[in-house]
Amino acid sequence: MKEYPFEAEYIAAKPASVVSADKMNVLYIGVENPMSISVPGVADANVTATVSGGGTTLVKDVKLGSSKYIAKATTQGEANIAIAAKLDGKSVPMGQFKYRVKRVPDPVAMVNGKKGGPINKAELAAATSVNSIMENFDFELYFKVNKFRMTLIKKGRDPVELDAPSNLITPAMKAAISGSGPGAKVYFEYIKASGPDGTTRSLGSVNFVLQ
Repeated sequence: MKEYPFEAEYIAAKPASVVSADKMNVLYIGVENPMSISVPGVADANVTATVSGGGTTLVKDVKLGSSKYIAKATTQGEANIAIAAKLDGKSVPMGQFKYRVKRVPDPVAMVNGKKGGPINKAELAAATSVNSIMENFDFELYFKVNKFRMTLIKKGRDPVELDAPSNLITPAMKAAISGSGPGAKVYFEYIKASGPDGTTRSLGSVNFVLQ
């Protein structure tokens, strides 16, 4: 029998869990918010997550990985996610995490990929629709324009107002643009768009000056 004396150090740490929203530190209403939930040193199969507040549901997304979840929220406010791990046959709390639940920001209206300014008459007359985009937003999310008004102002003439019941620029609008000269002003306004969160938003106007 041989003995080999040695010294070793170790740190005893309080059990901890890790929760992160894969896009940002908030949950948005009407979209699938991807999340990663894990407990270091514990198999994902032994980790459970429950959520309350914000009308939020939380389900595993096995297609992305065993520690991946999708959170869906319906109400602005706060959501609390509680984590537990099965250790030695017992369910041990691993902490709670709070997330703000917010509505998706308003999109920005565009015509022919532009938000306004000087434009060639032929280019604007060839535009087919008024659309919206989400600027500086990490989710692939789309709002559909439901209606808008086009107002055309020529010097010395009464304004021409034309309404569209969808996002499409009507033939009458195209004709009015084509019949205008340089300096005429074209306003796309009163734009309404609906989103996947069930809300209808009023978008800012898109204003052009014909060249």
